[in-house]
Amino acid sequence: MIILTLKERRLIDEAVFKFGNDYQRSIWSNWKQYHPEVRNGPSEPADDGAGRLPQNVVDIAVSALDQLRSAIRVQIDTHAVPDDEAADLCNDMAEINSISEVIRAA
Repeated sequence: MIILTLKERRLIDEAVFKFGNDYQRSIWSNWKQYHPEVRNGPSEPADDGAGRLPQNVVDIAVSALDQLRSAIRVQIDTHAVPDDEAADLCNDMAEINSISEVIRAA
């Protein structure tokens, strides 16, 4: 099963707790509890060999990340965001896209 980095987990946490419902939060929290491993760098394994990520966890994480990405896009489009902040938000969106792809493939 995929071993996420701390940054990936934190972004999924933010998305699920911001946009998920109680049931989705519970599923994500339970998965994290039973899979506490965190990858600390590219030299560490990205998979623990325990099979695929459960589809319900994939669906919850990807849906929440999509909503987080949309919220960031709205923030960029509707607010007078300074260039530095807009660049940071665009980087966040790229990271969210990357995590979504990793989760879908897991």
